Amino acid sequence: SSGGIEQSGGLTTDCEKNRENAWRLADPFASLMEPVPPILYDNPKKTDTSMHPGRYWDLTLDGTKELEPGLYYIQGSLSIKGTVTGTGVTIFMQDGGITINGSASLSLDAPESGDYAGLLFWSSRSNTSSHIFNGNGATDLNGYLYFPKGDVNYIGNKDRKSTRLN
Repeated sequence: SSGGIEQSGGLTTDCEKNRENAWRLADPFASLMEPVPPILYDNPKKTDTSMHPGRYWDLTLDGTKELEPGLYYIQGSLSIKGTVTGTGVTIFMQDGGITINGSASLSLDAPESGDYAGLLFWSSRSNTSSHIFNGNGATDLNGYLYFPKGDVNYIGNKDRKSTRLN
């Protein structure tokens, strides 16, 4: 971490030792162009079970949702409270923050190819919002979390399945 790491409750990592105040590396996504806002969709109802890629405003995912593969462009905030799954998904935060409730169940995989290969969550380079991942053992995030300007708070228990934070 180029800054500091605050941990409690047995945070586990794949490395031998957490290194604080390391030299800041070059931005691996510096050449990545931010997406053009796609078509705006109405936010899903709690009873809706699947979602199409597109643009959403102040999105709350409550209940059971399956995200179809593609780019989800979020203006405003994203709140996840339910069971959310998806493969080949990239979530772009234009100007707001992410809040994942501790009771949420998440299983998301980034695309393996294409313009956003490997990117699961990312935000605009001008987005300074905080992103709070307050999860439990049912969190399975496979892909990069790229927030160039905003803080990331990752809170939860040590029994998470697999999360790659980059």
